[in-house]
Amino acid sequence: MNAHPHHNTPPAADNDTAPLEAVTGTVESIVFRNDETGYTVCSVKTHGGGVRQRDTVVTIVGSCAAVWEGEELHAEGQWIRHPSHGQQFQAKTITCITPTSTEGLRRYLASGMIKGIGPKFAQRIVDRFGERTLEVIDKESGRLREVEGIGEGRRKLIKESWTEQRGVREIMIFLQSHGIGTAKASRIYRQYGADAIAVVKRNPYRLCEDVWGIGFKTADGIALSVGIPHDSEVRARAGLIYTLQTEADEGHCFTLESDLLLHAQELLGITVEILGDALAKEFEKGTLVKEDSRIYLRDLFRAEARVATILRRLLDAPQPFAPIDAARAIPWSESKMGLNLAPLQREALRNAVTSKVSIITGGPGVGKTTIIRALTEIFGARKLDIRLAAPTGRAAKRMSEATGREAQTIHRLLKFNPNIGGFEFNLDNPMSGDCFILDETSMIDIRLMDQFLQALPDSVTLVLVGDTDQLPSVGPGNVLRDLIASGAIPCCRL
Repeated sequence: MNAHPHHNTPPAADNDTAPLEAVTGTVESIVFRNDETGYTVCSVKTHGGGVRQRDTVVTIVGSCAAVWEGEELHAEGQWIRHPSHGQQFQAKTITCITPTSTEGLRRYLASGMIKGIGPKFAQRIVDRFGERTLEVIDKESGRLREVEGIGEGRRKLIKESWTEQRGVREIMIFLQSHGIGTAKASRIYRQYGADAIAVVKRNPYRLCEDVWGIGFKTADGIALSVGIPHDSEVRARAGLIYTLQTEADEGHCFTLESDLLLHAQELLGITVEILGDALAKEFEKGTLVKEDSRIYLRDLFRAEARVATILRRLLDAPQPFAPIDAARAIPWSESKMGLNLAPLQREALRNAVTSKVSIITGGPGVGKTTIIRALTEIFGARKLDIRLAAPTGRAAKRMSEATGREAQTIHRLLKFNPNIGGFEFNLDNPMSGDCFILDETSMIDIRLMDQFLQALPDSVTLVLVGDTDQLPSVGPGNVLRDLIASGAIPCCRL
């Protein structure tokens, strides 16, 4: 099926108020189809209606749930003249009807819609079962073995594919009537199978959690369309979670309860009493966590708690190598680099070589990179395994250029694996290394810091470098600023 981008936005009919005409025919070929929107261009051999002669091939454009070659199609709309493609029938509605004639069935099965059936087997199956072909596939699939070349394996494949296609068709028709594109409908079917329509009718907000690409506003539109009350508990609970997720997208790990209720009320247009009851249900379920007046999404609350716990454990763990004499190491590093450090730089370097965890902060041009270089000289002289990382490739490249050592993005350091949707290094499979130095730490959000710290062995020395006034994290949490404010970690501001 070839894509023709110029078909994506058909010209409007000359007169939207003109009476609708009808065209009925058999789909000869699919010229173009957008699986997300359902927009389709197909060639149809007409049986009458809207054309002067039967058996005329016309081009029909419009949106439909799904269409295959060989299907009967009934369209209502208006004739237009496209500047490039000539006369077309612009359909307002398209209804597809499963073919019943033997020729229609043969083309339908040969279209590729059912796995295990190509043109050759389509011909054999229709020759054997005639107009009862689809009934046999649906209800008596064991009889397919009567067809030459079809064994149990192919029969099973055909039956499963037919069942899936029929299910997808029903779901796509249902969802399209509620404004959902066919690609999302297919993902919904893959997630829920035969229960898809029931799930959507009962609680379409589940789609936000379970199906990629469907957010609250889409689910809310479906919910109102299928008749879920505007002030229902299920809508209130989903709206509260969406409000917190929106706050997280703006960088906040938590929201004050009063602000949450106010923002959710503005979003949903329902009373605070209903929202309060819904919030209590989310606390019971454990989806949301309350600490004093602060409301968290569960994963963000747990991430914050783990970051604090792991950092405390690192601080309390013994240093695995002999103590470094800062009074001797710092002048040595200055001599090695051929420069003199400022007093605050020496203090920052002293903290870093004598503490299990330390923070170095300050604005641009104050010498943070010089300290990173000095640290690699000192730790390198001890033959320690040094790991350098930063949130972005650009920052990692600057570290590498300054130190002459390999520096990586944090995702690469942790070995992000798209096949598992996570990192290969984690709590159960920690990284190796003696000293970890992170630059541009202000850009690291709470979720990434949580993942990074979980993958560290307790024995490491950790140095966090960054500017709290520059480049905050895109995700939730101002980790560096909060760690400095806690006073729990040795910190030097240059």
